[in-house]
Amino acid sequence: MARNEDGFTIDLETEGFRDWTESVIKELRAEHARLFLRKTALEFLKRVIDRTPVDKGRARAGWQSFLIDQGAASPITGPDVDPAAVAEGRSLSSYQEGGGLFSTDHFIEIINGVSYMIYLEYGSSDQAPAGMVRVTFREIQLGQVMSKAMSERLQKLYTQVNRRMRSQRLSSRGRGFGALSAVGSAG
Repeated sequence: MARNEDGFTIDLETEGFRDWTESVIKELRAEHARLFLRKTALEFLKRVIDRTPVDKGRARAGWQSFLIDQGAASPITGPDVDPAAVAEGRSLSSYQEGGGLFSTDHFIEIINGVSYMIYLEYGSSDQAPAGMVRVTFREIQLGQVMSKAMSERLQKLYTQVNRRMRSQRLSSRGRGFGALSAVGSAG
């Protein structure tokens, strides 16, 4: 604290500013982790769906609840696609998203409840002899899906952090680092 001639004290609250910046960074990390997970799950699921064999459309529709909720579902097409089978597949599709909003333990669980999915995954169809989920998961392990999603998220994170830092610098210009408060005191 420094006392000026007018009897006012000026506190430079660098600790409060540091705490605030740390909380913003923690919040950004958790939120970006959640958004990154959603984007990766969408890309993963789109690839699995594209690999899922289509006869009547039931198996492919069994993956769609998450995409429908995200507004990213596309129609299932094929010469023998049966709308009733597609509707049944969608009714067996589910997903669960959990973890705190600003938590790094966020998860997305996507479930295809079509009874014969395990057989399709292990090669019972000539359309997908290597399966769908395992092949796509190997791609992720190799970074073919993650790198695209990660580079986009990192670019957005970089832009947002720079905006916040510029905004903070502009709002504290002329006041030094942190927040200043003037408190009157009897002299």
